[in-house]
Amino acid sequence: MTSNIDELISPAVQNVIRQPIEKARTLPSHAFTCREIHALEVERIYRRQWVAATYTFDVDQPGDVKPFEICGMPFIAIRGTDNALRTFHNICPYDACPLVLDSKKALEKLVTPYHGWEYSLGGKLLAMPYWNGHENCTPDALGSMEGDLKEVKSTVWQGILFVNLSENAEPFNDYIEPVVNLLEEYDLENLDIARDQEGKPFLMEDSVNTNWKTYCENACLNVLHESFTHRMYNQSSDVPRVDGEGNKTFQTVHDGALLGFSYDDSKLTDTYPELPCPPINRKDEPAPTTGYFLTLYPNLYFGVMPNIIEIGIALPDGPDKTIEMRGYYCHQSAANDPGLVEAFDALADMFEEAAKEDNTITEAIQKARRSPESTQQFFSPFWDESHYNFTQLVLYDLTSSD
Repeated sequence: MTSNIDELISPAVQNVIRQPIEKARTLPSHAFTCREIHALEVERIYRRQWVAATYTFDVDQPGDVKPFEICGMPFIAIRGTDNALRTFHNICPYDACPLVLDSKKALEKLVTPYHGWEYSLGGKLLAMPYWNGHENCTPDALGSMEGDLKEVKSTVWQGILFVNLSENAEPFNDYIEPVVNLLEEYDLENLDIARDQEGKPFLMEDSVNTNWKTYCENACLNVLHESFTHRMYNQSSDVPRVDGEGNKTFQTVHDGALLGFSYDDSKLTDTYPELPCPPINRKDEPAPTTGYFLTLYPNLYFGVMPNIIEIGIALPDGPDKTIEMRGYYCHQSAANDPGLVEAFDALADMFEEAAKEDNTITEAIQKARRSPESTQQFFSPFWDESHYNFTQLVLYDLTSSD
């Protein structure tokens, strides 16, 4: 396998991609199907950036343990006795077997399923039964060999676990700052996941047979497709997002890794059902008046409305599959209100319908990319600025060897 991007995407093609949007082309079709390019994306994007990995609502008590994967790499989130959530590579140093194969609750220690090695909730090796023939073998028997679990940089924001495998990771606060700044009229500190009648978070997960880049571009960057792909948008007077004279009724967002668009939400109920839920505004401030569809590169996306925010995760599973996870957030005062469960159910059903419509299209695009007639597409300067900016971020990372 080559790690030379110039052998996978020629310098001439790269130059065309970097042209101004009026002349630029997209990434070539094989960038969405080629395993070598996917491997390079894992190396140069997903092993170097902050990556949204999973939700943490099911690891909220000491002793809770949750295994998860990022691009096929196994990890484990452990809630310690100090209530801190730590992330480790889910690999036993002795036998390479994962420490746990599924989620666990209220553990006092971890015992590996293959050879019975025992670990503290803080990742310290405690015992290795019979490793040297003695039942009570201790870590001292390893000598200079390392037996503890390897911790990775991680943090939690809005109930989402972020992981960074780089030794030179930028501070997470710098990474998330564009989101916090843009949504300044929203009270993000009092945001919480909406819950059903049993107290379970409104979370959805699905597997989509398309490349992660196609998924992300469609989810919250592609403006024009709304009225053509989605029933609910087709019925809206706000879509397509132009006025009677052909002027944009949306504004492009681009701040570092944050991409997307904003819109005036005064006609929100022309598109979405009215949700009897308090606005997510700061104390003593008016309700937010701007809605957003956003992507925080590489794999976090947002649908932001005055009283509900969808926050989703898109994780590659090879070049042809994306794992999508979505959560629905509201003001914490309404998150556990049983009187709102029916409304949240209806909203979740509506978004689920839209997701299925999107998935049908993006899966069809993935198949079409294997046609010899599918080489490179082009951009609409009017609509596709965010798609263009996303493409530039991907190419920049792929061509950055250090």
